[in-house]
Amino acid sequence: PETFLVMINLCEIYQQIGNFPAAMALLEQYLSKHENAVNAGHFPLKTVWHHLGIIYREMGLFEKAVEILNRVLKKNEEEFGRNHPHVA
Repeated sequence: PETFLVMINLCEIYQQIGNFPAAMALLEQYLSKHENAVNAGHFPLKTVWHHLGIIYREMGLFEKAVEILNRVLKKNEEEFGRNHPHVA
């Protein structure tokens, strides 16, 4: 968990200074190690996907941002239900 938090914080710094390739590389590295190892609805994975969606948005890649953020929304709906406060 600590490594994940450090990675997310570093990713956010890269985003803030506009170094999107470095931020994406961190996130993609995490996904390559963990995406198939844990449940796809697992919190860290959804957080990584969310950050990727934000980076795509900031880079002007709106279709990719919508695609990935819809993926997070779908996983939240599956996990919590459509009427849960985290989703509704």
